[in-house]
Amino acid sequence: MIDTYGLTQEQVSLSVGKSRPYITNSLRLLKLPELVQQLTAEGKISMGHARALAAIKDVDKQIELAERTAKEGLSVRQIEVLAQETKKPEKKPARKKRKSADEKRVEEDLKNALGTKVNIKRTGKRGKIEIEFYSKEELERLIELLKSFT
Repeated sequence: MIDTYGLTQEQVSLSVGKSRPYITNSLRLLKLPELVQQLTAEGKISMGHARALAAIKDVDKQIELAERTAKEGLSVRQIEVLAQETKKPEKKPARKKRKSADEKRVEEDLKNALGTKVNIKRTGKRGKIEIEFYSKEELERLIELLKSFT
């Protein structure tokens, strides 16, 4: 009716005696893959299941979950949770900032002077120098060594 006669969803809802949200949801279901529509028509999954599946962008995931629902009897809520998980963007690993040759040289110099691993971390103009130790005795040795610089 919308395509053929150019009616709005509201006009269709009035002419068929259904609510506008019912018409809207029904139209959304028509965008689902054929298999999902078929499972809904056969009553193997409910309209609620189909609406939850419509929220998933990946067609393969829609089909997979529809088949799983028909076999395992997933609830609408379970599909909604799975749909939310598919929407979460994957976290990209933070890019490691490459150290300049000067920073590497300074780290190596400090490592030789202190006798332990040293790491320089920069954040803009600021930064940290991390000095590692592996025992209480080594910490005490480093403290004494650093005090001697004053």
